[in-house]
Amino acid sequence: NDEQCFKWAILAKHITGEKKHRINDNYYIHEYKYNFTGLTFPTPLNEIKVFEKNNSATSVNVYGLEKKFQPPLKFPTYKVFPLKVVNEEEEEHFDLILITDNERSHYIYISDFSRLIRSQKTMHKESVVFCKRCFTSFDHRVRHKLSGQAALDEHLKICGSHKPILPAMPIEGTTLKFEAWSKSQRHPIVIYADFEALLVKIEEKKGKKTTEIQKHKPMSYGLIVKASEDVPTELLEELDIQQSVIIHRGSETREEVAKHCTTCTVGQCHNTCHTVGSNG
Repeated sequence: NDEQCFKWAILAKHITGEKKHRINDNYYIHEYKYNFTGLTFPTPLNEIKVFEKNNSATSVNVYGLEKKFQPPLKFPTYKVFPLKVVNEEEEEHFDLILITDNERSHYIYISDFSRLIRSQKTMHKESVVFCKRCFTSFDHRVRHKLSGQAALDEHLKICGSHKPILPAMPIEGTTLKFEAWSKSQRHPIVIYADFEALLVKIEEKKGKKTTEIQKHKPMSYGLIVKASEDVPTELLEELDIQQSVIIHRGSETREEVAKHCTTCTVGQCHNTCHTVGSNG
């Protein structure tokens, strides 16, 4: 219930001995190490950046705790998830967990991050390191590729540019199906097309609460036919399939641009069908 729990959670990093949970001189003697100026108590999440700014080479991650009831289990389960994760940890770094209950909240210092979330991510019994942004785990078993901290460092080069997430696994007992088999097949010929359009200002009512203020007016398009390497170039030339980029810039009438694109695309598709049949 202490409104200064953020301060005590920060100082807890330096507390040793058996009675770490008691706030007395063992905490007070460390207050001088950090500047808590500008913070309100209790401290909202968005003020932690003030603490980081006041204290050079200091960074703070904050995680939440989600309570879930999953029948037939009699007792709830708890999942840790990221609330605030820094892009790069500074020399003086803190991981905190923020527990909320109705209108109350409480910060707690995390002394061992891997130990805290291990049970919700893996049943592996040996030492594991985790990405603090996405909770991906890396064990220390020797492989042909990187493992342990080296694997985590490589992973962070990619993960560090993305938002922190809590991966959601499928509900137990559900089945994952893949039915779009046609999309897994490579096509011998593909047509790519793209429109360029002007945004024309308008003011047109659409229903009672909606007003259109802009409208796209096609002005040009580009189209290219790409064939796989096993389709002979001679065959493409014989059937008059354009192999270079087609660019068309229209007049003031958007209908002319759209019609021209449709006619050109249909023509290339027609020739492509003959090509696929001839190459089959």
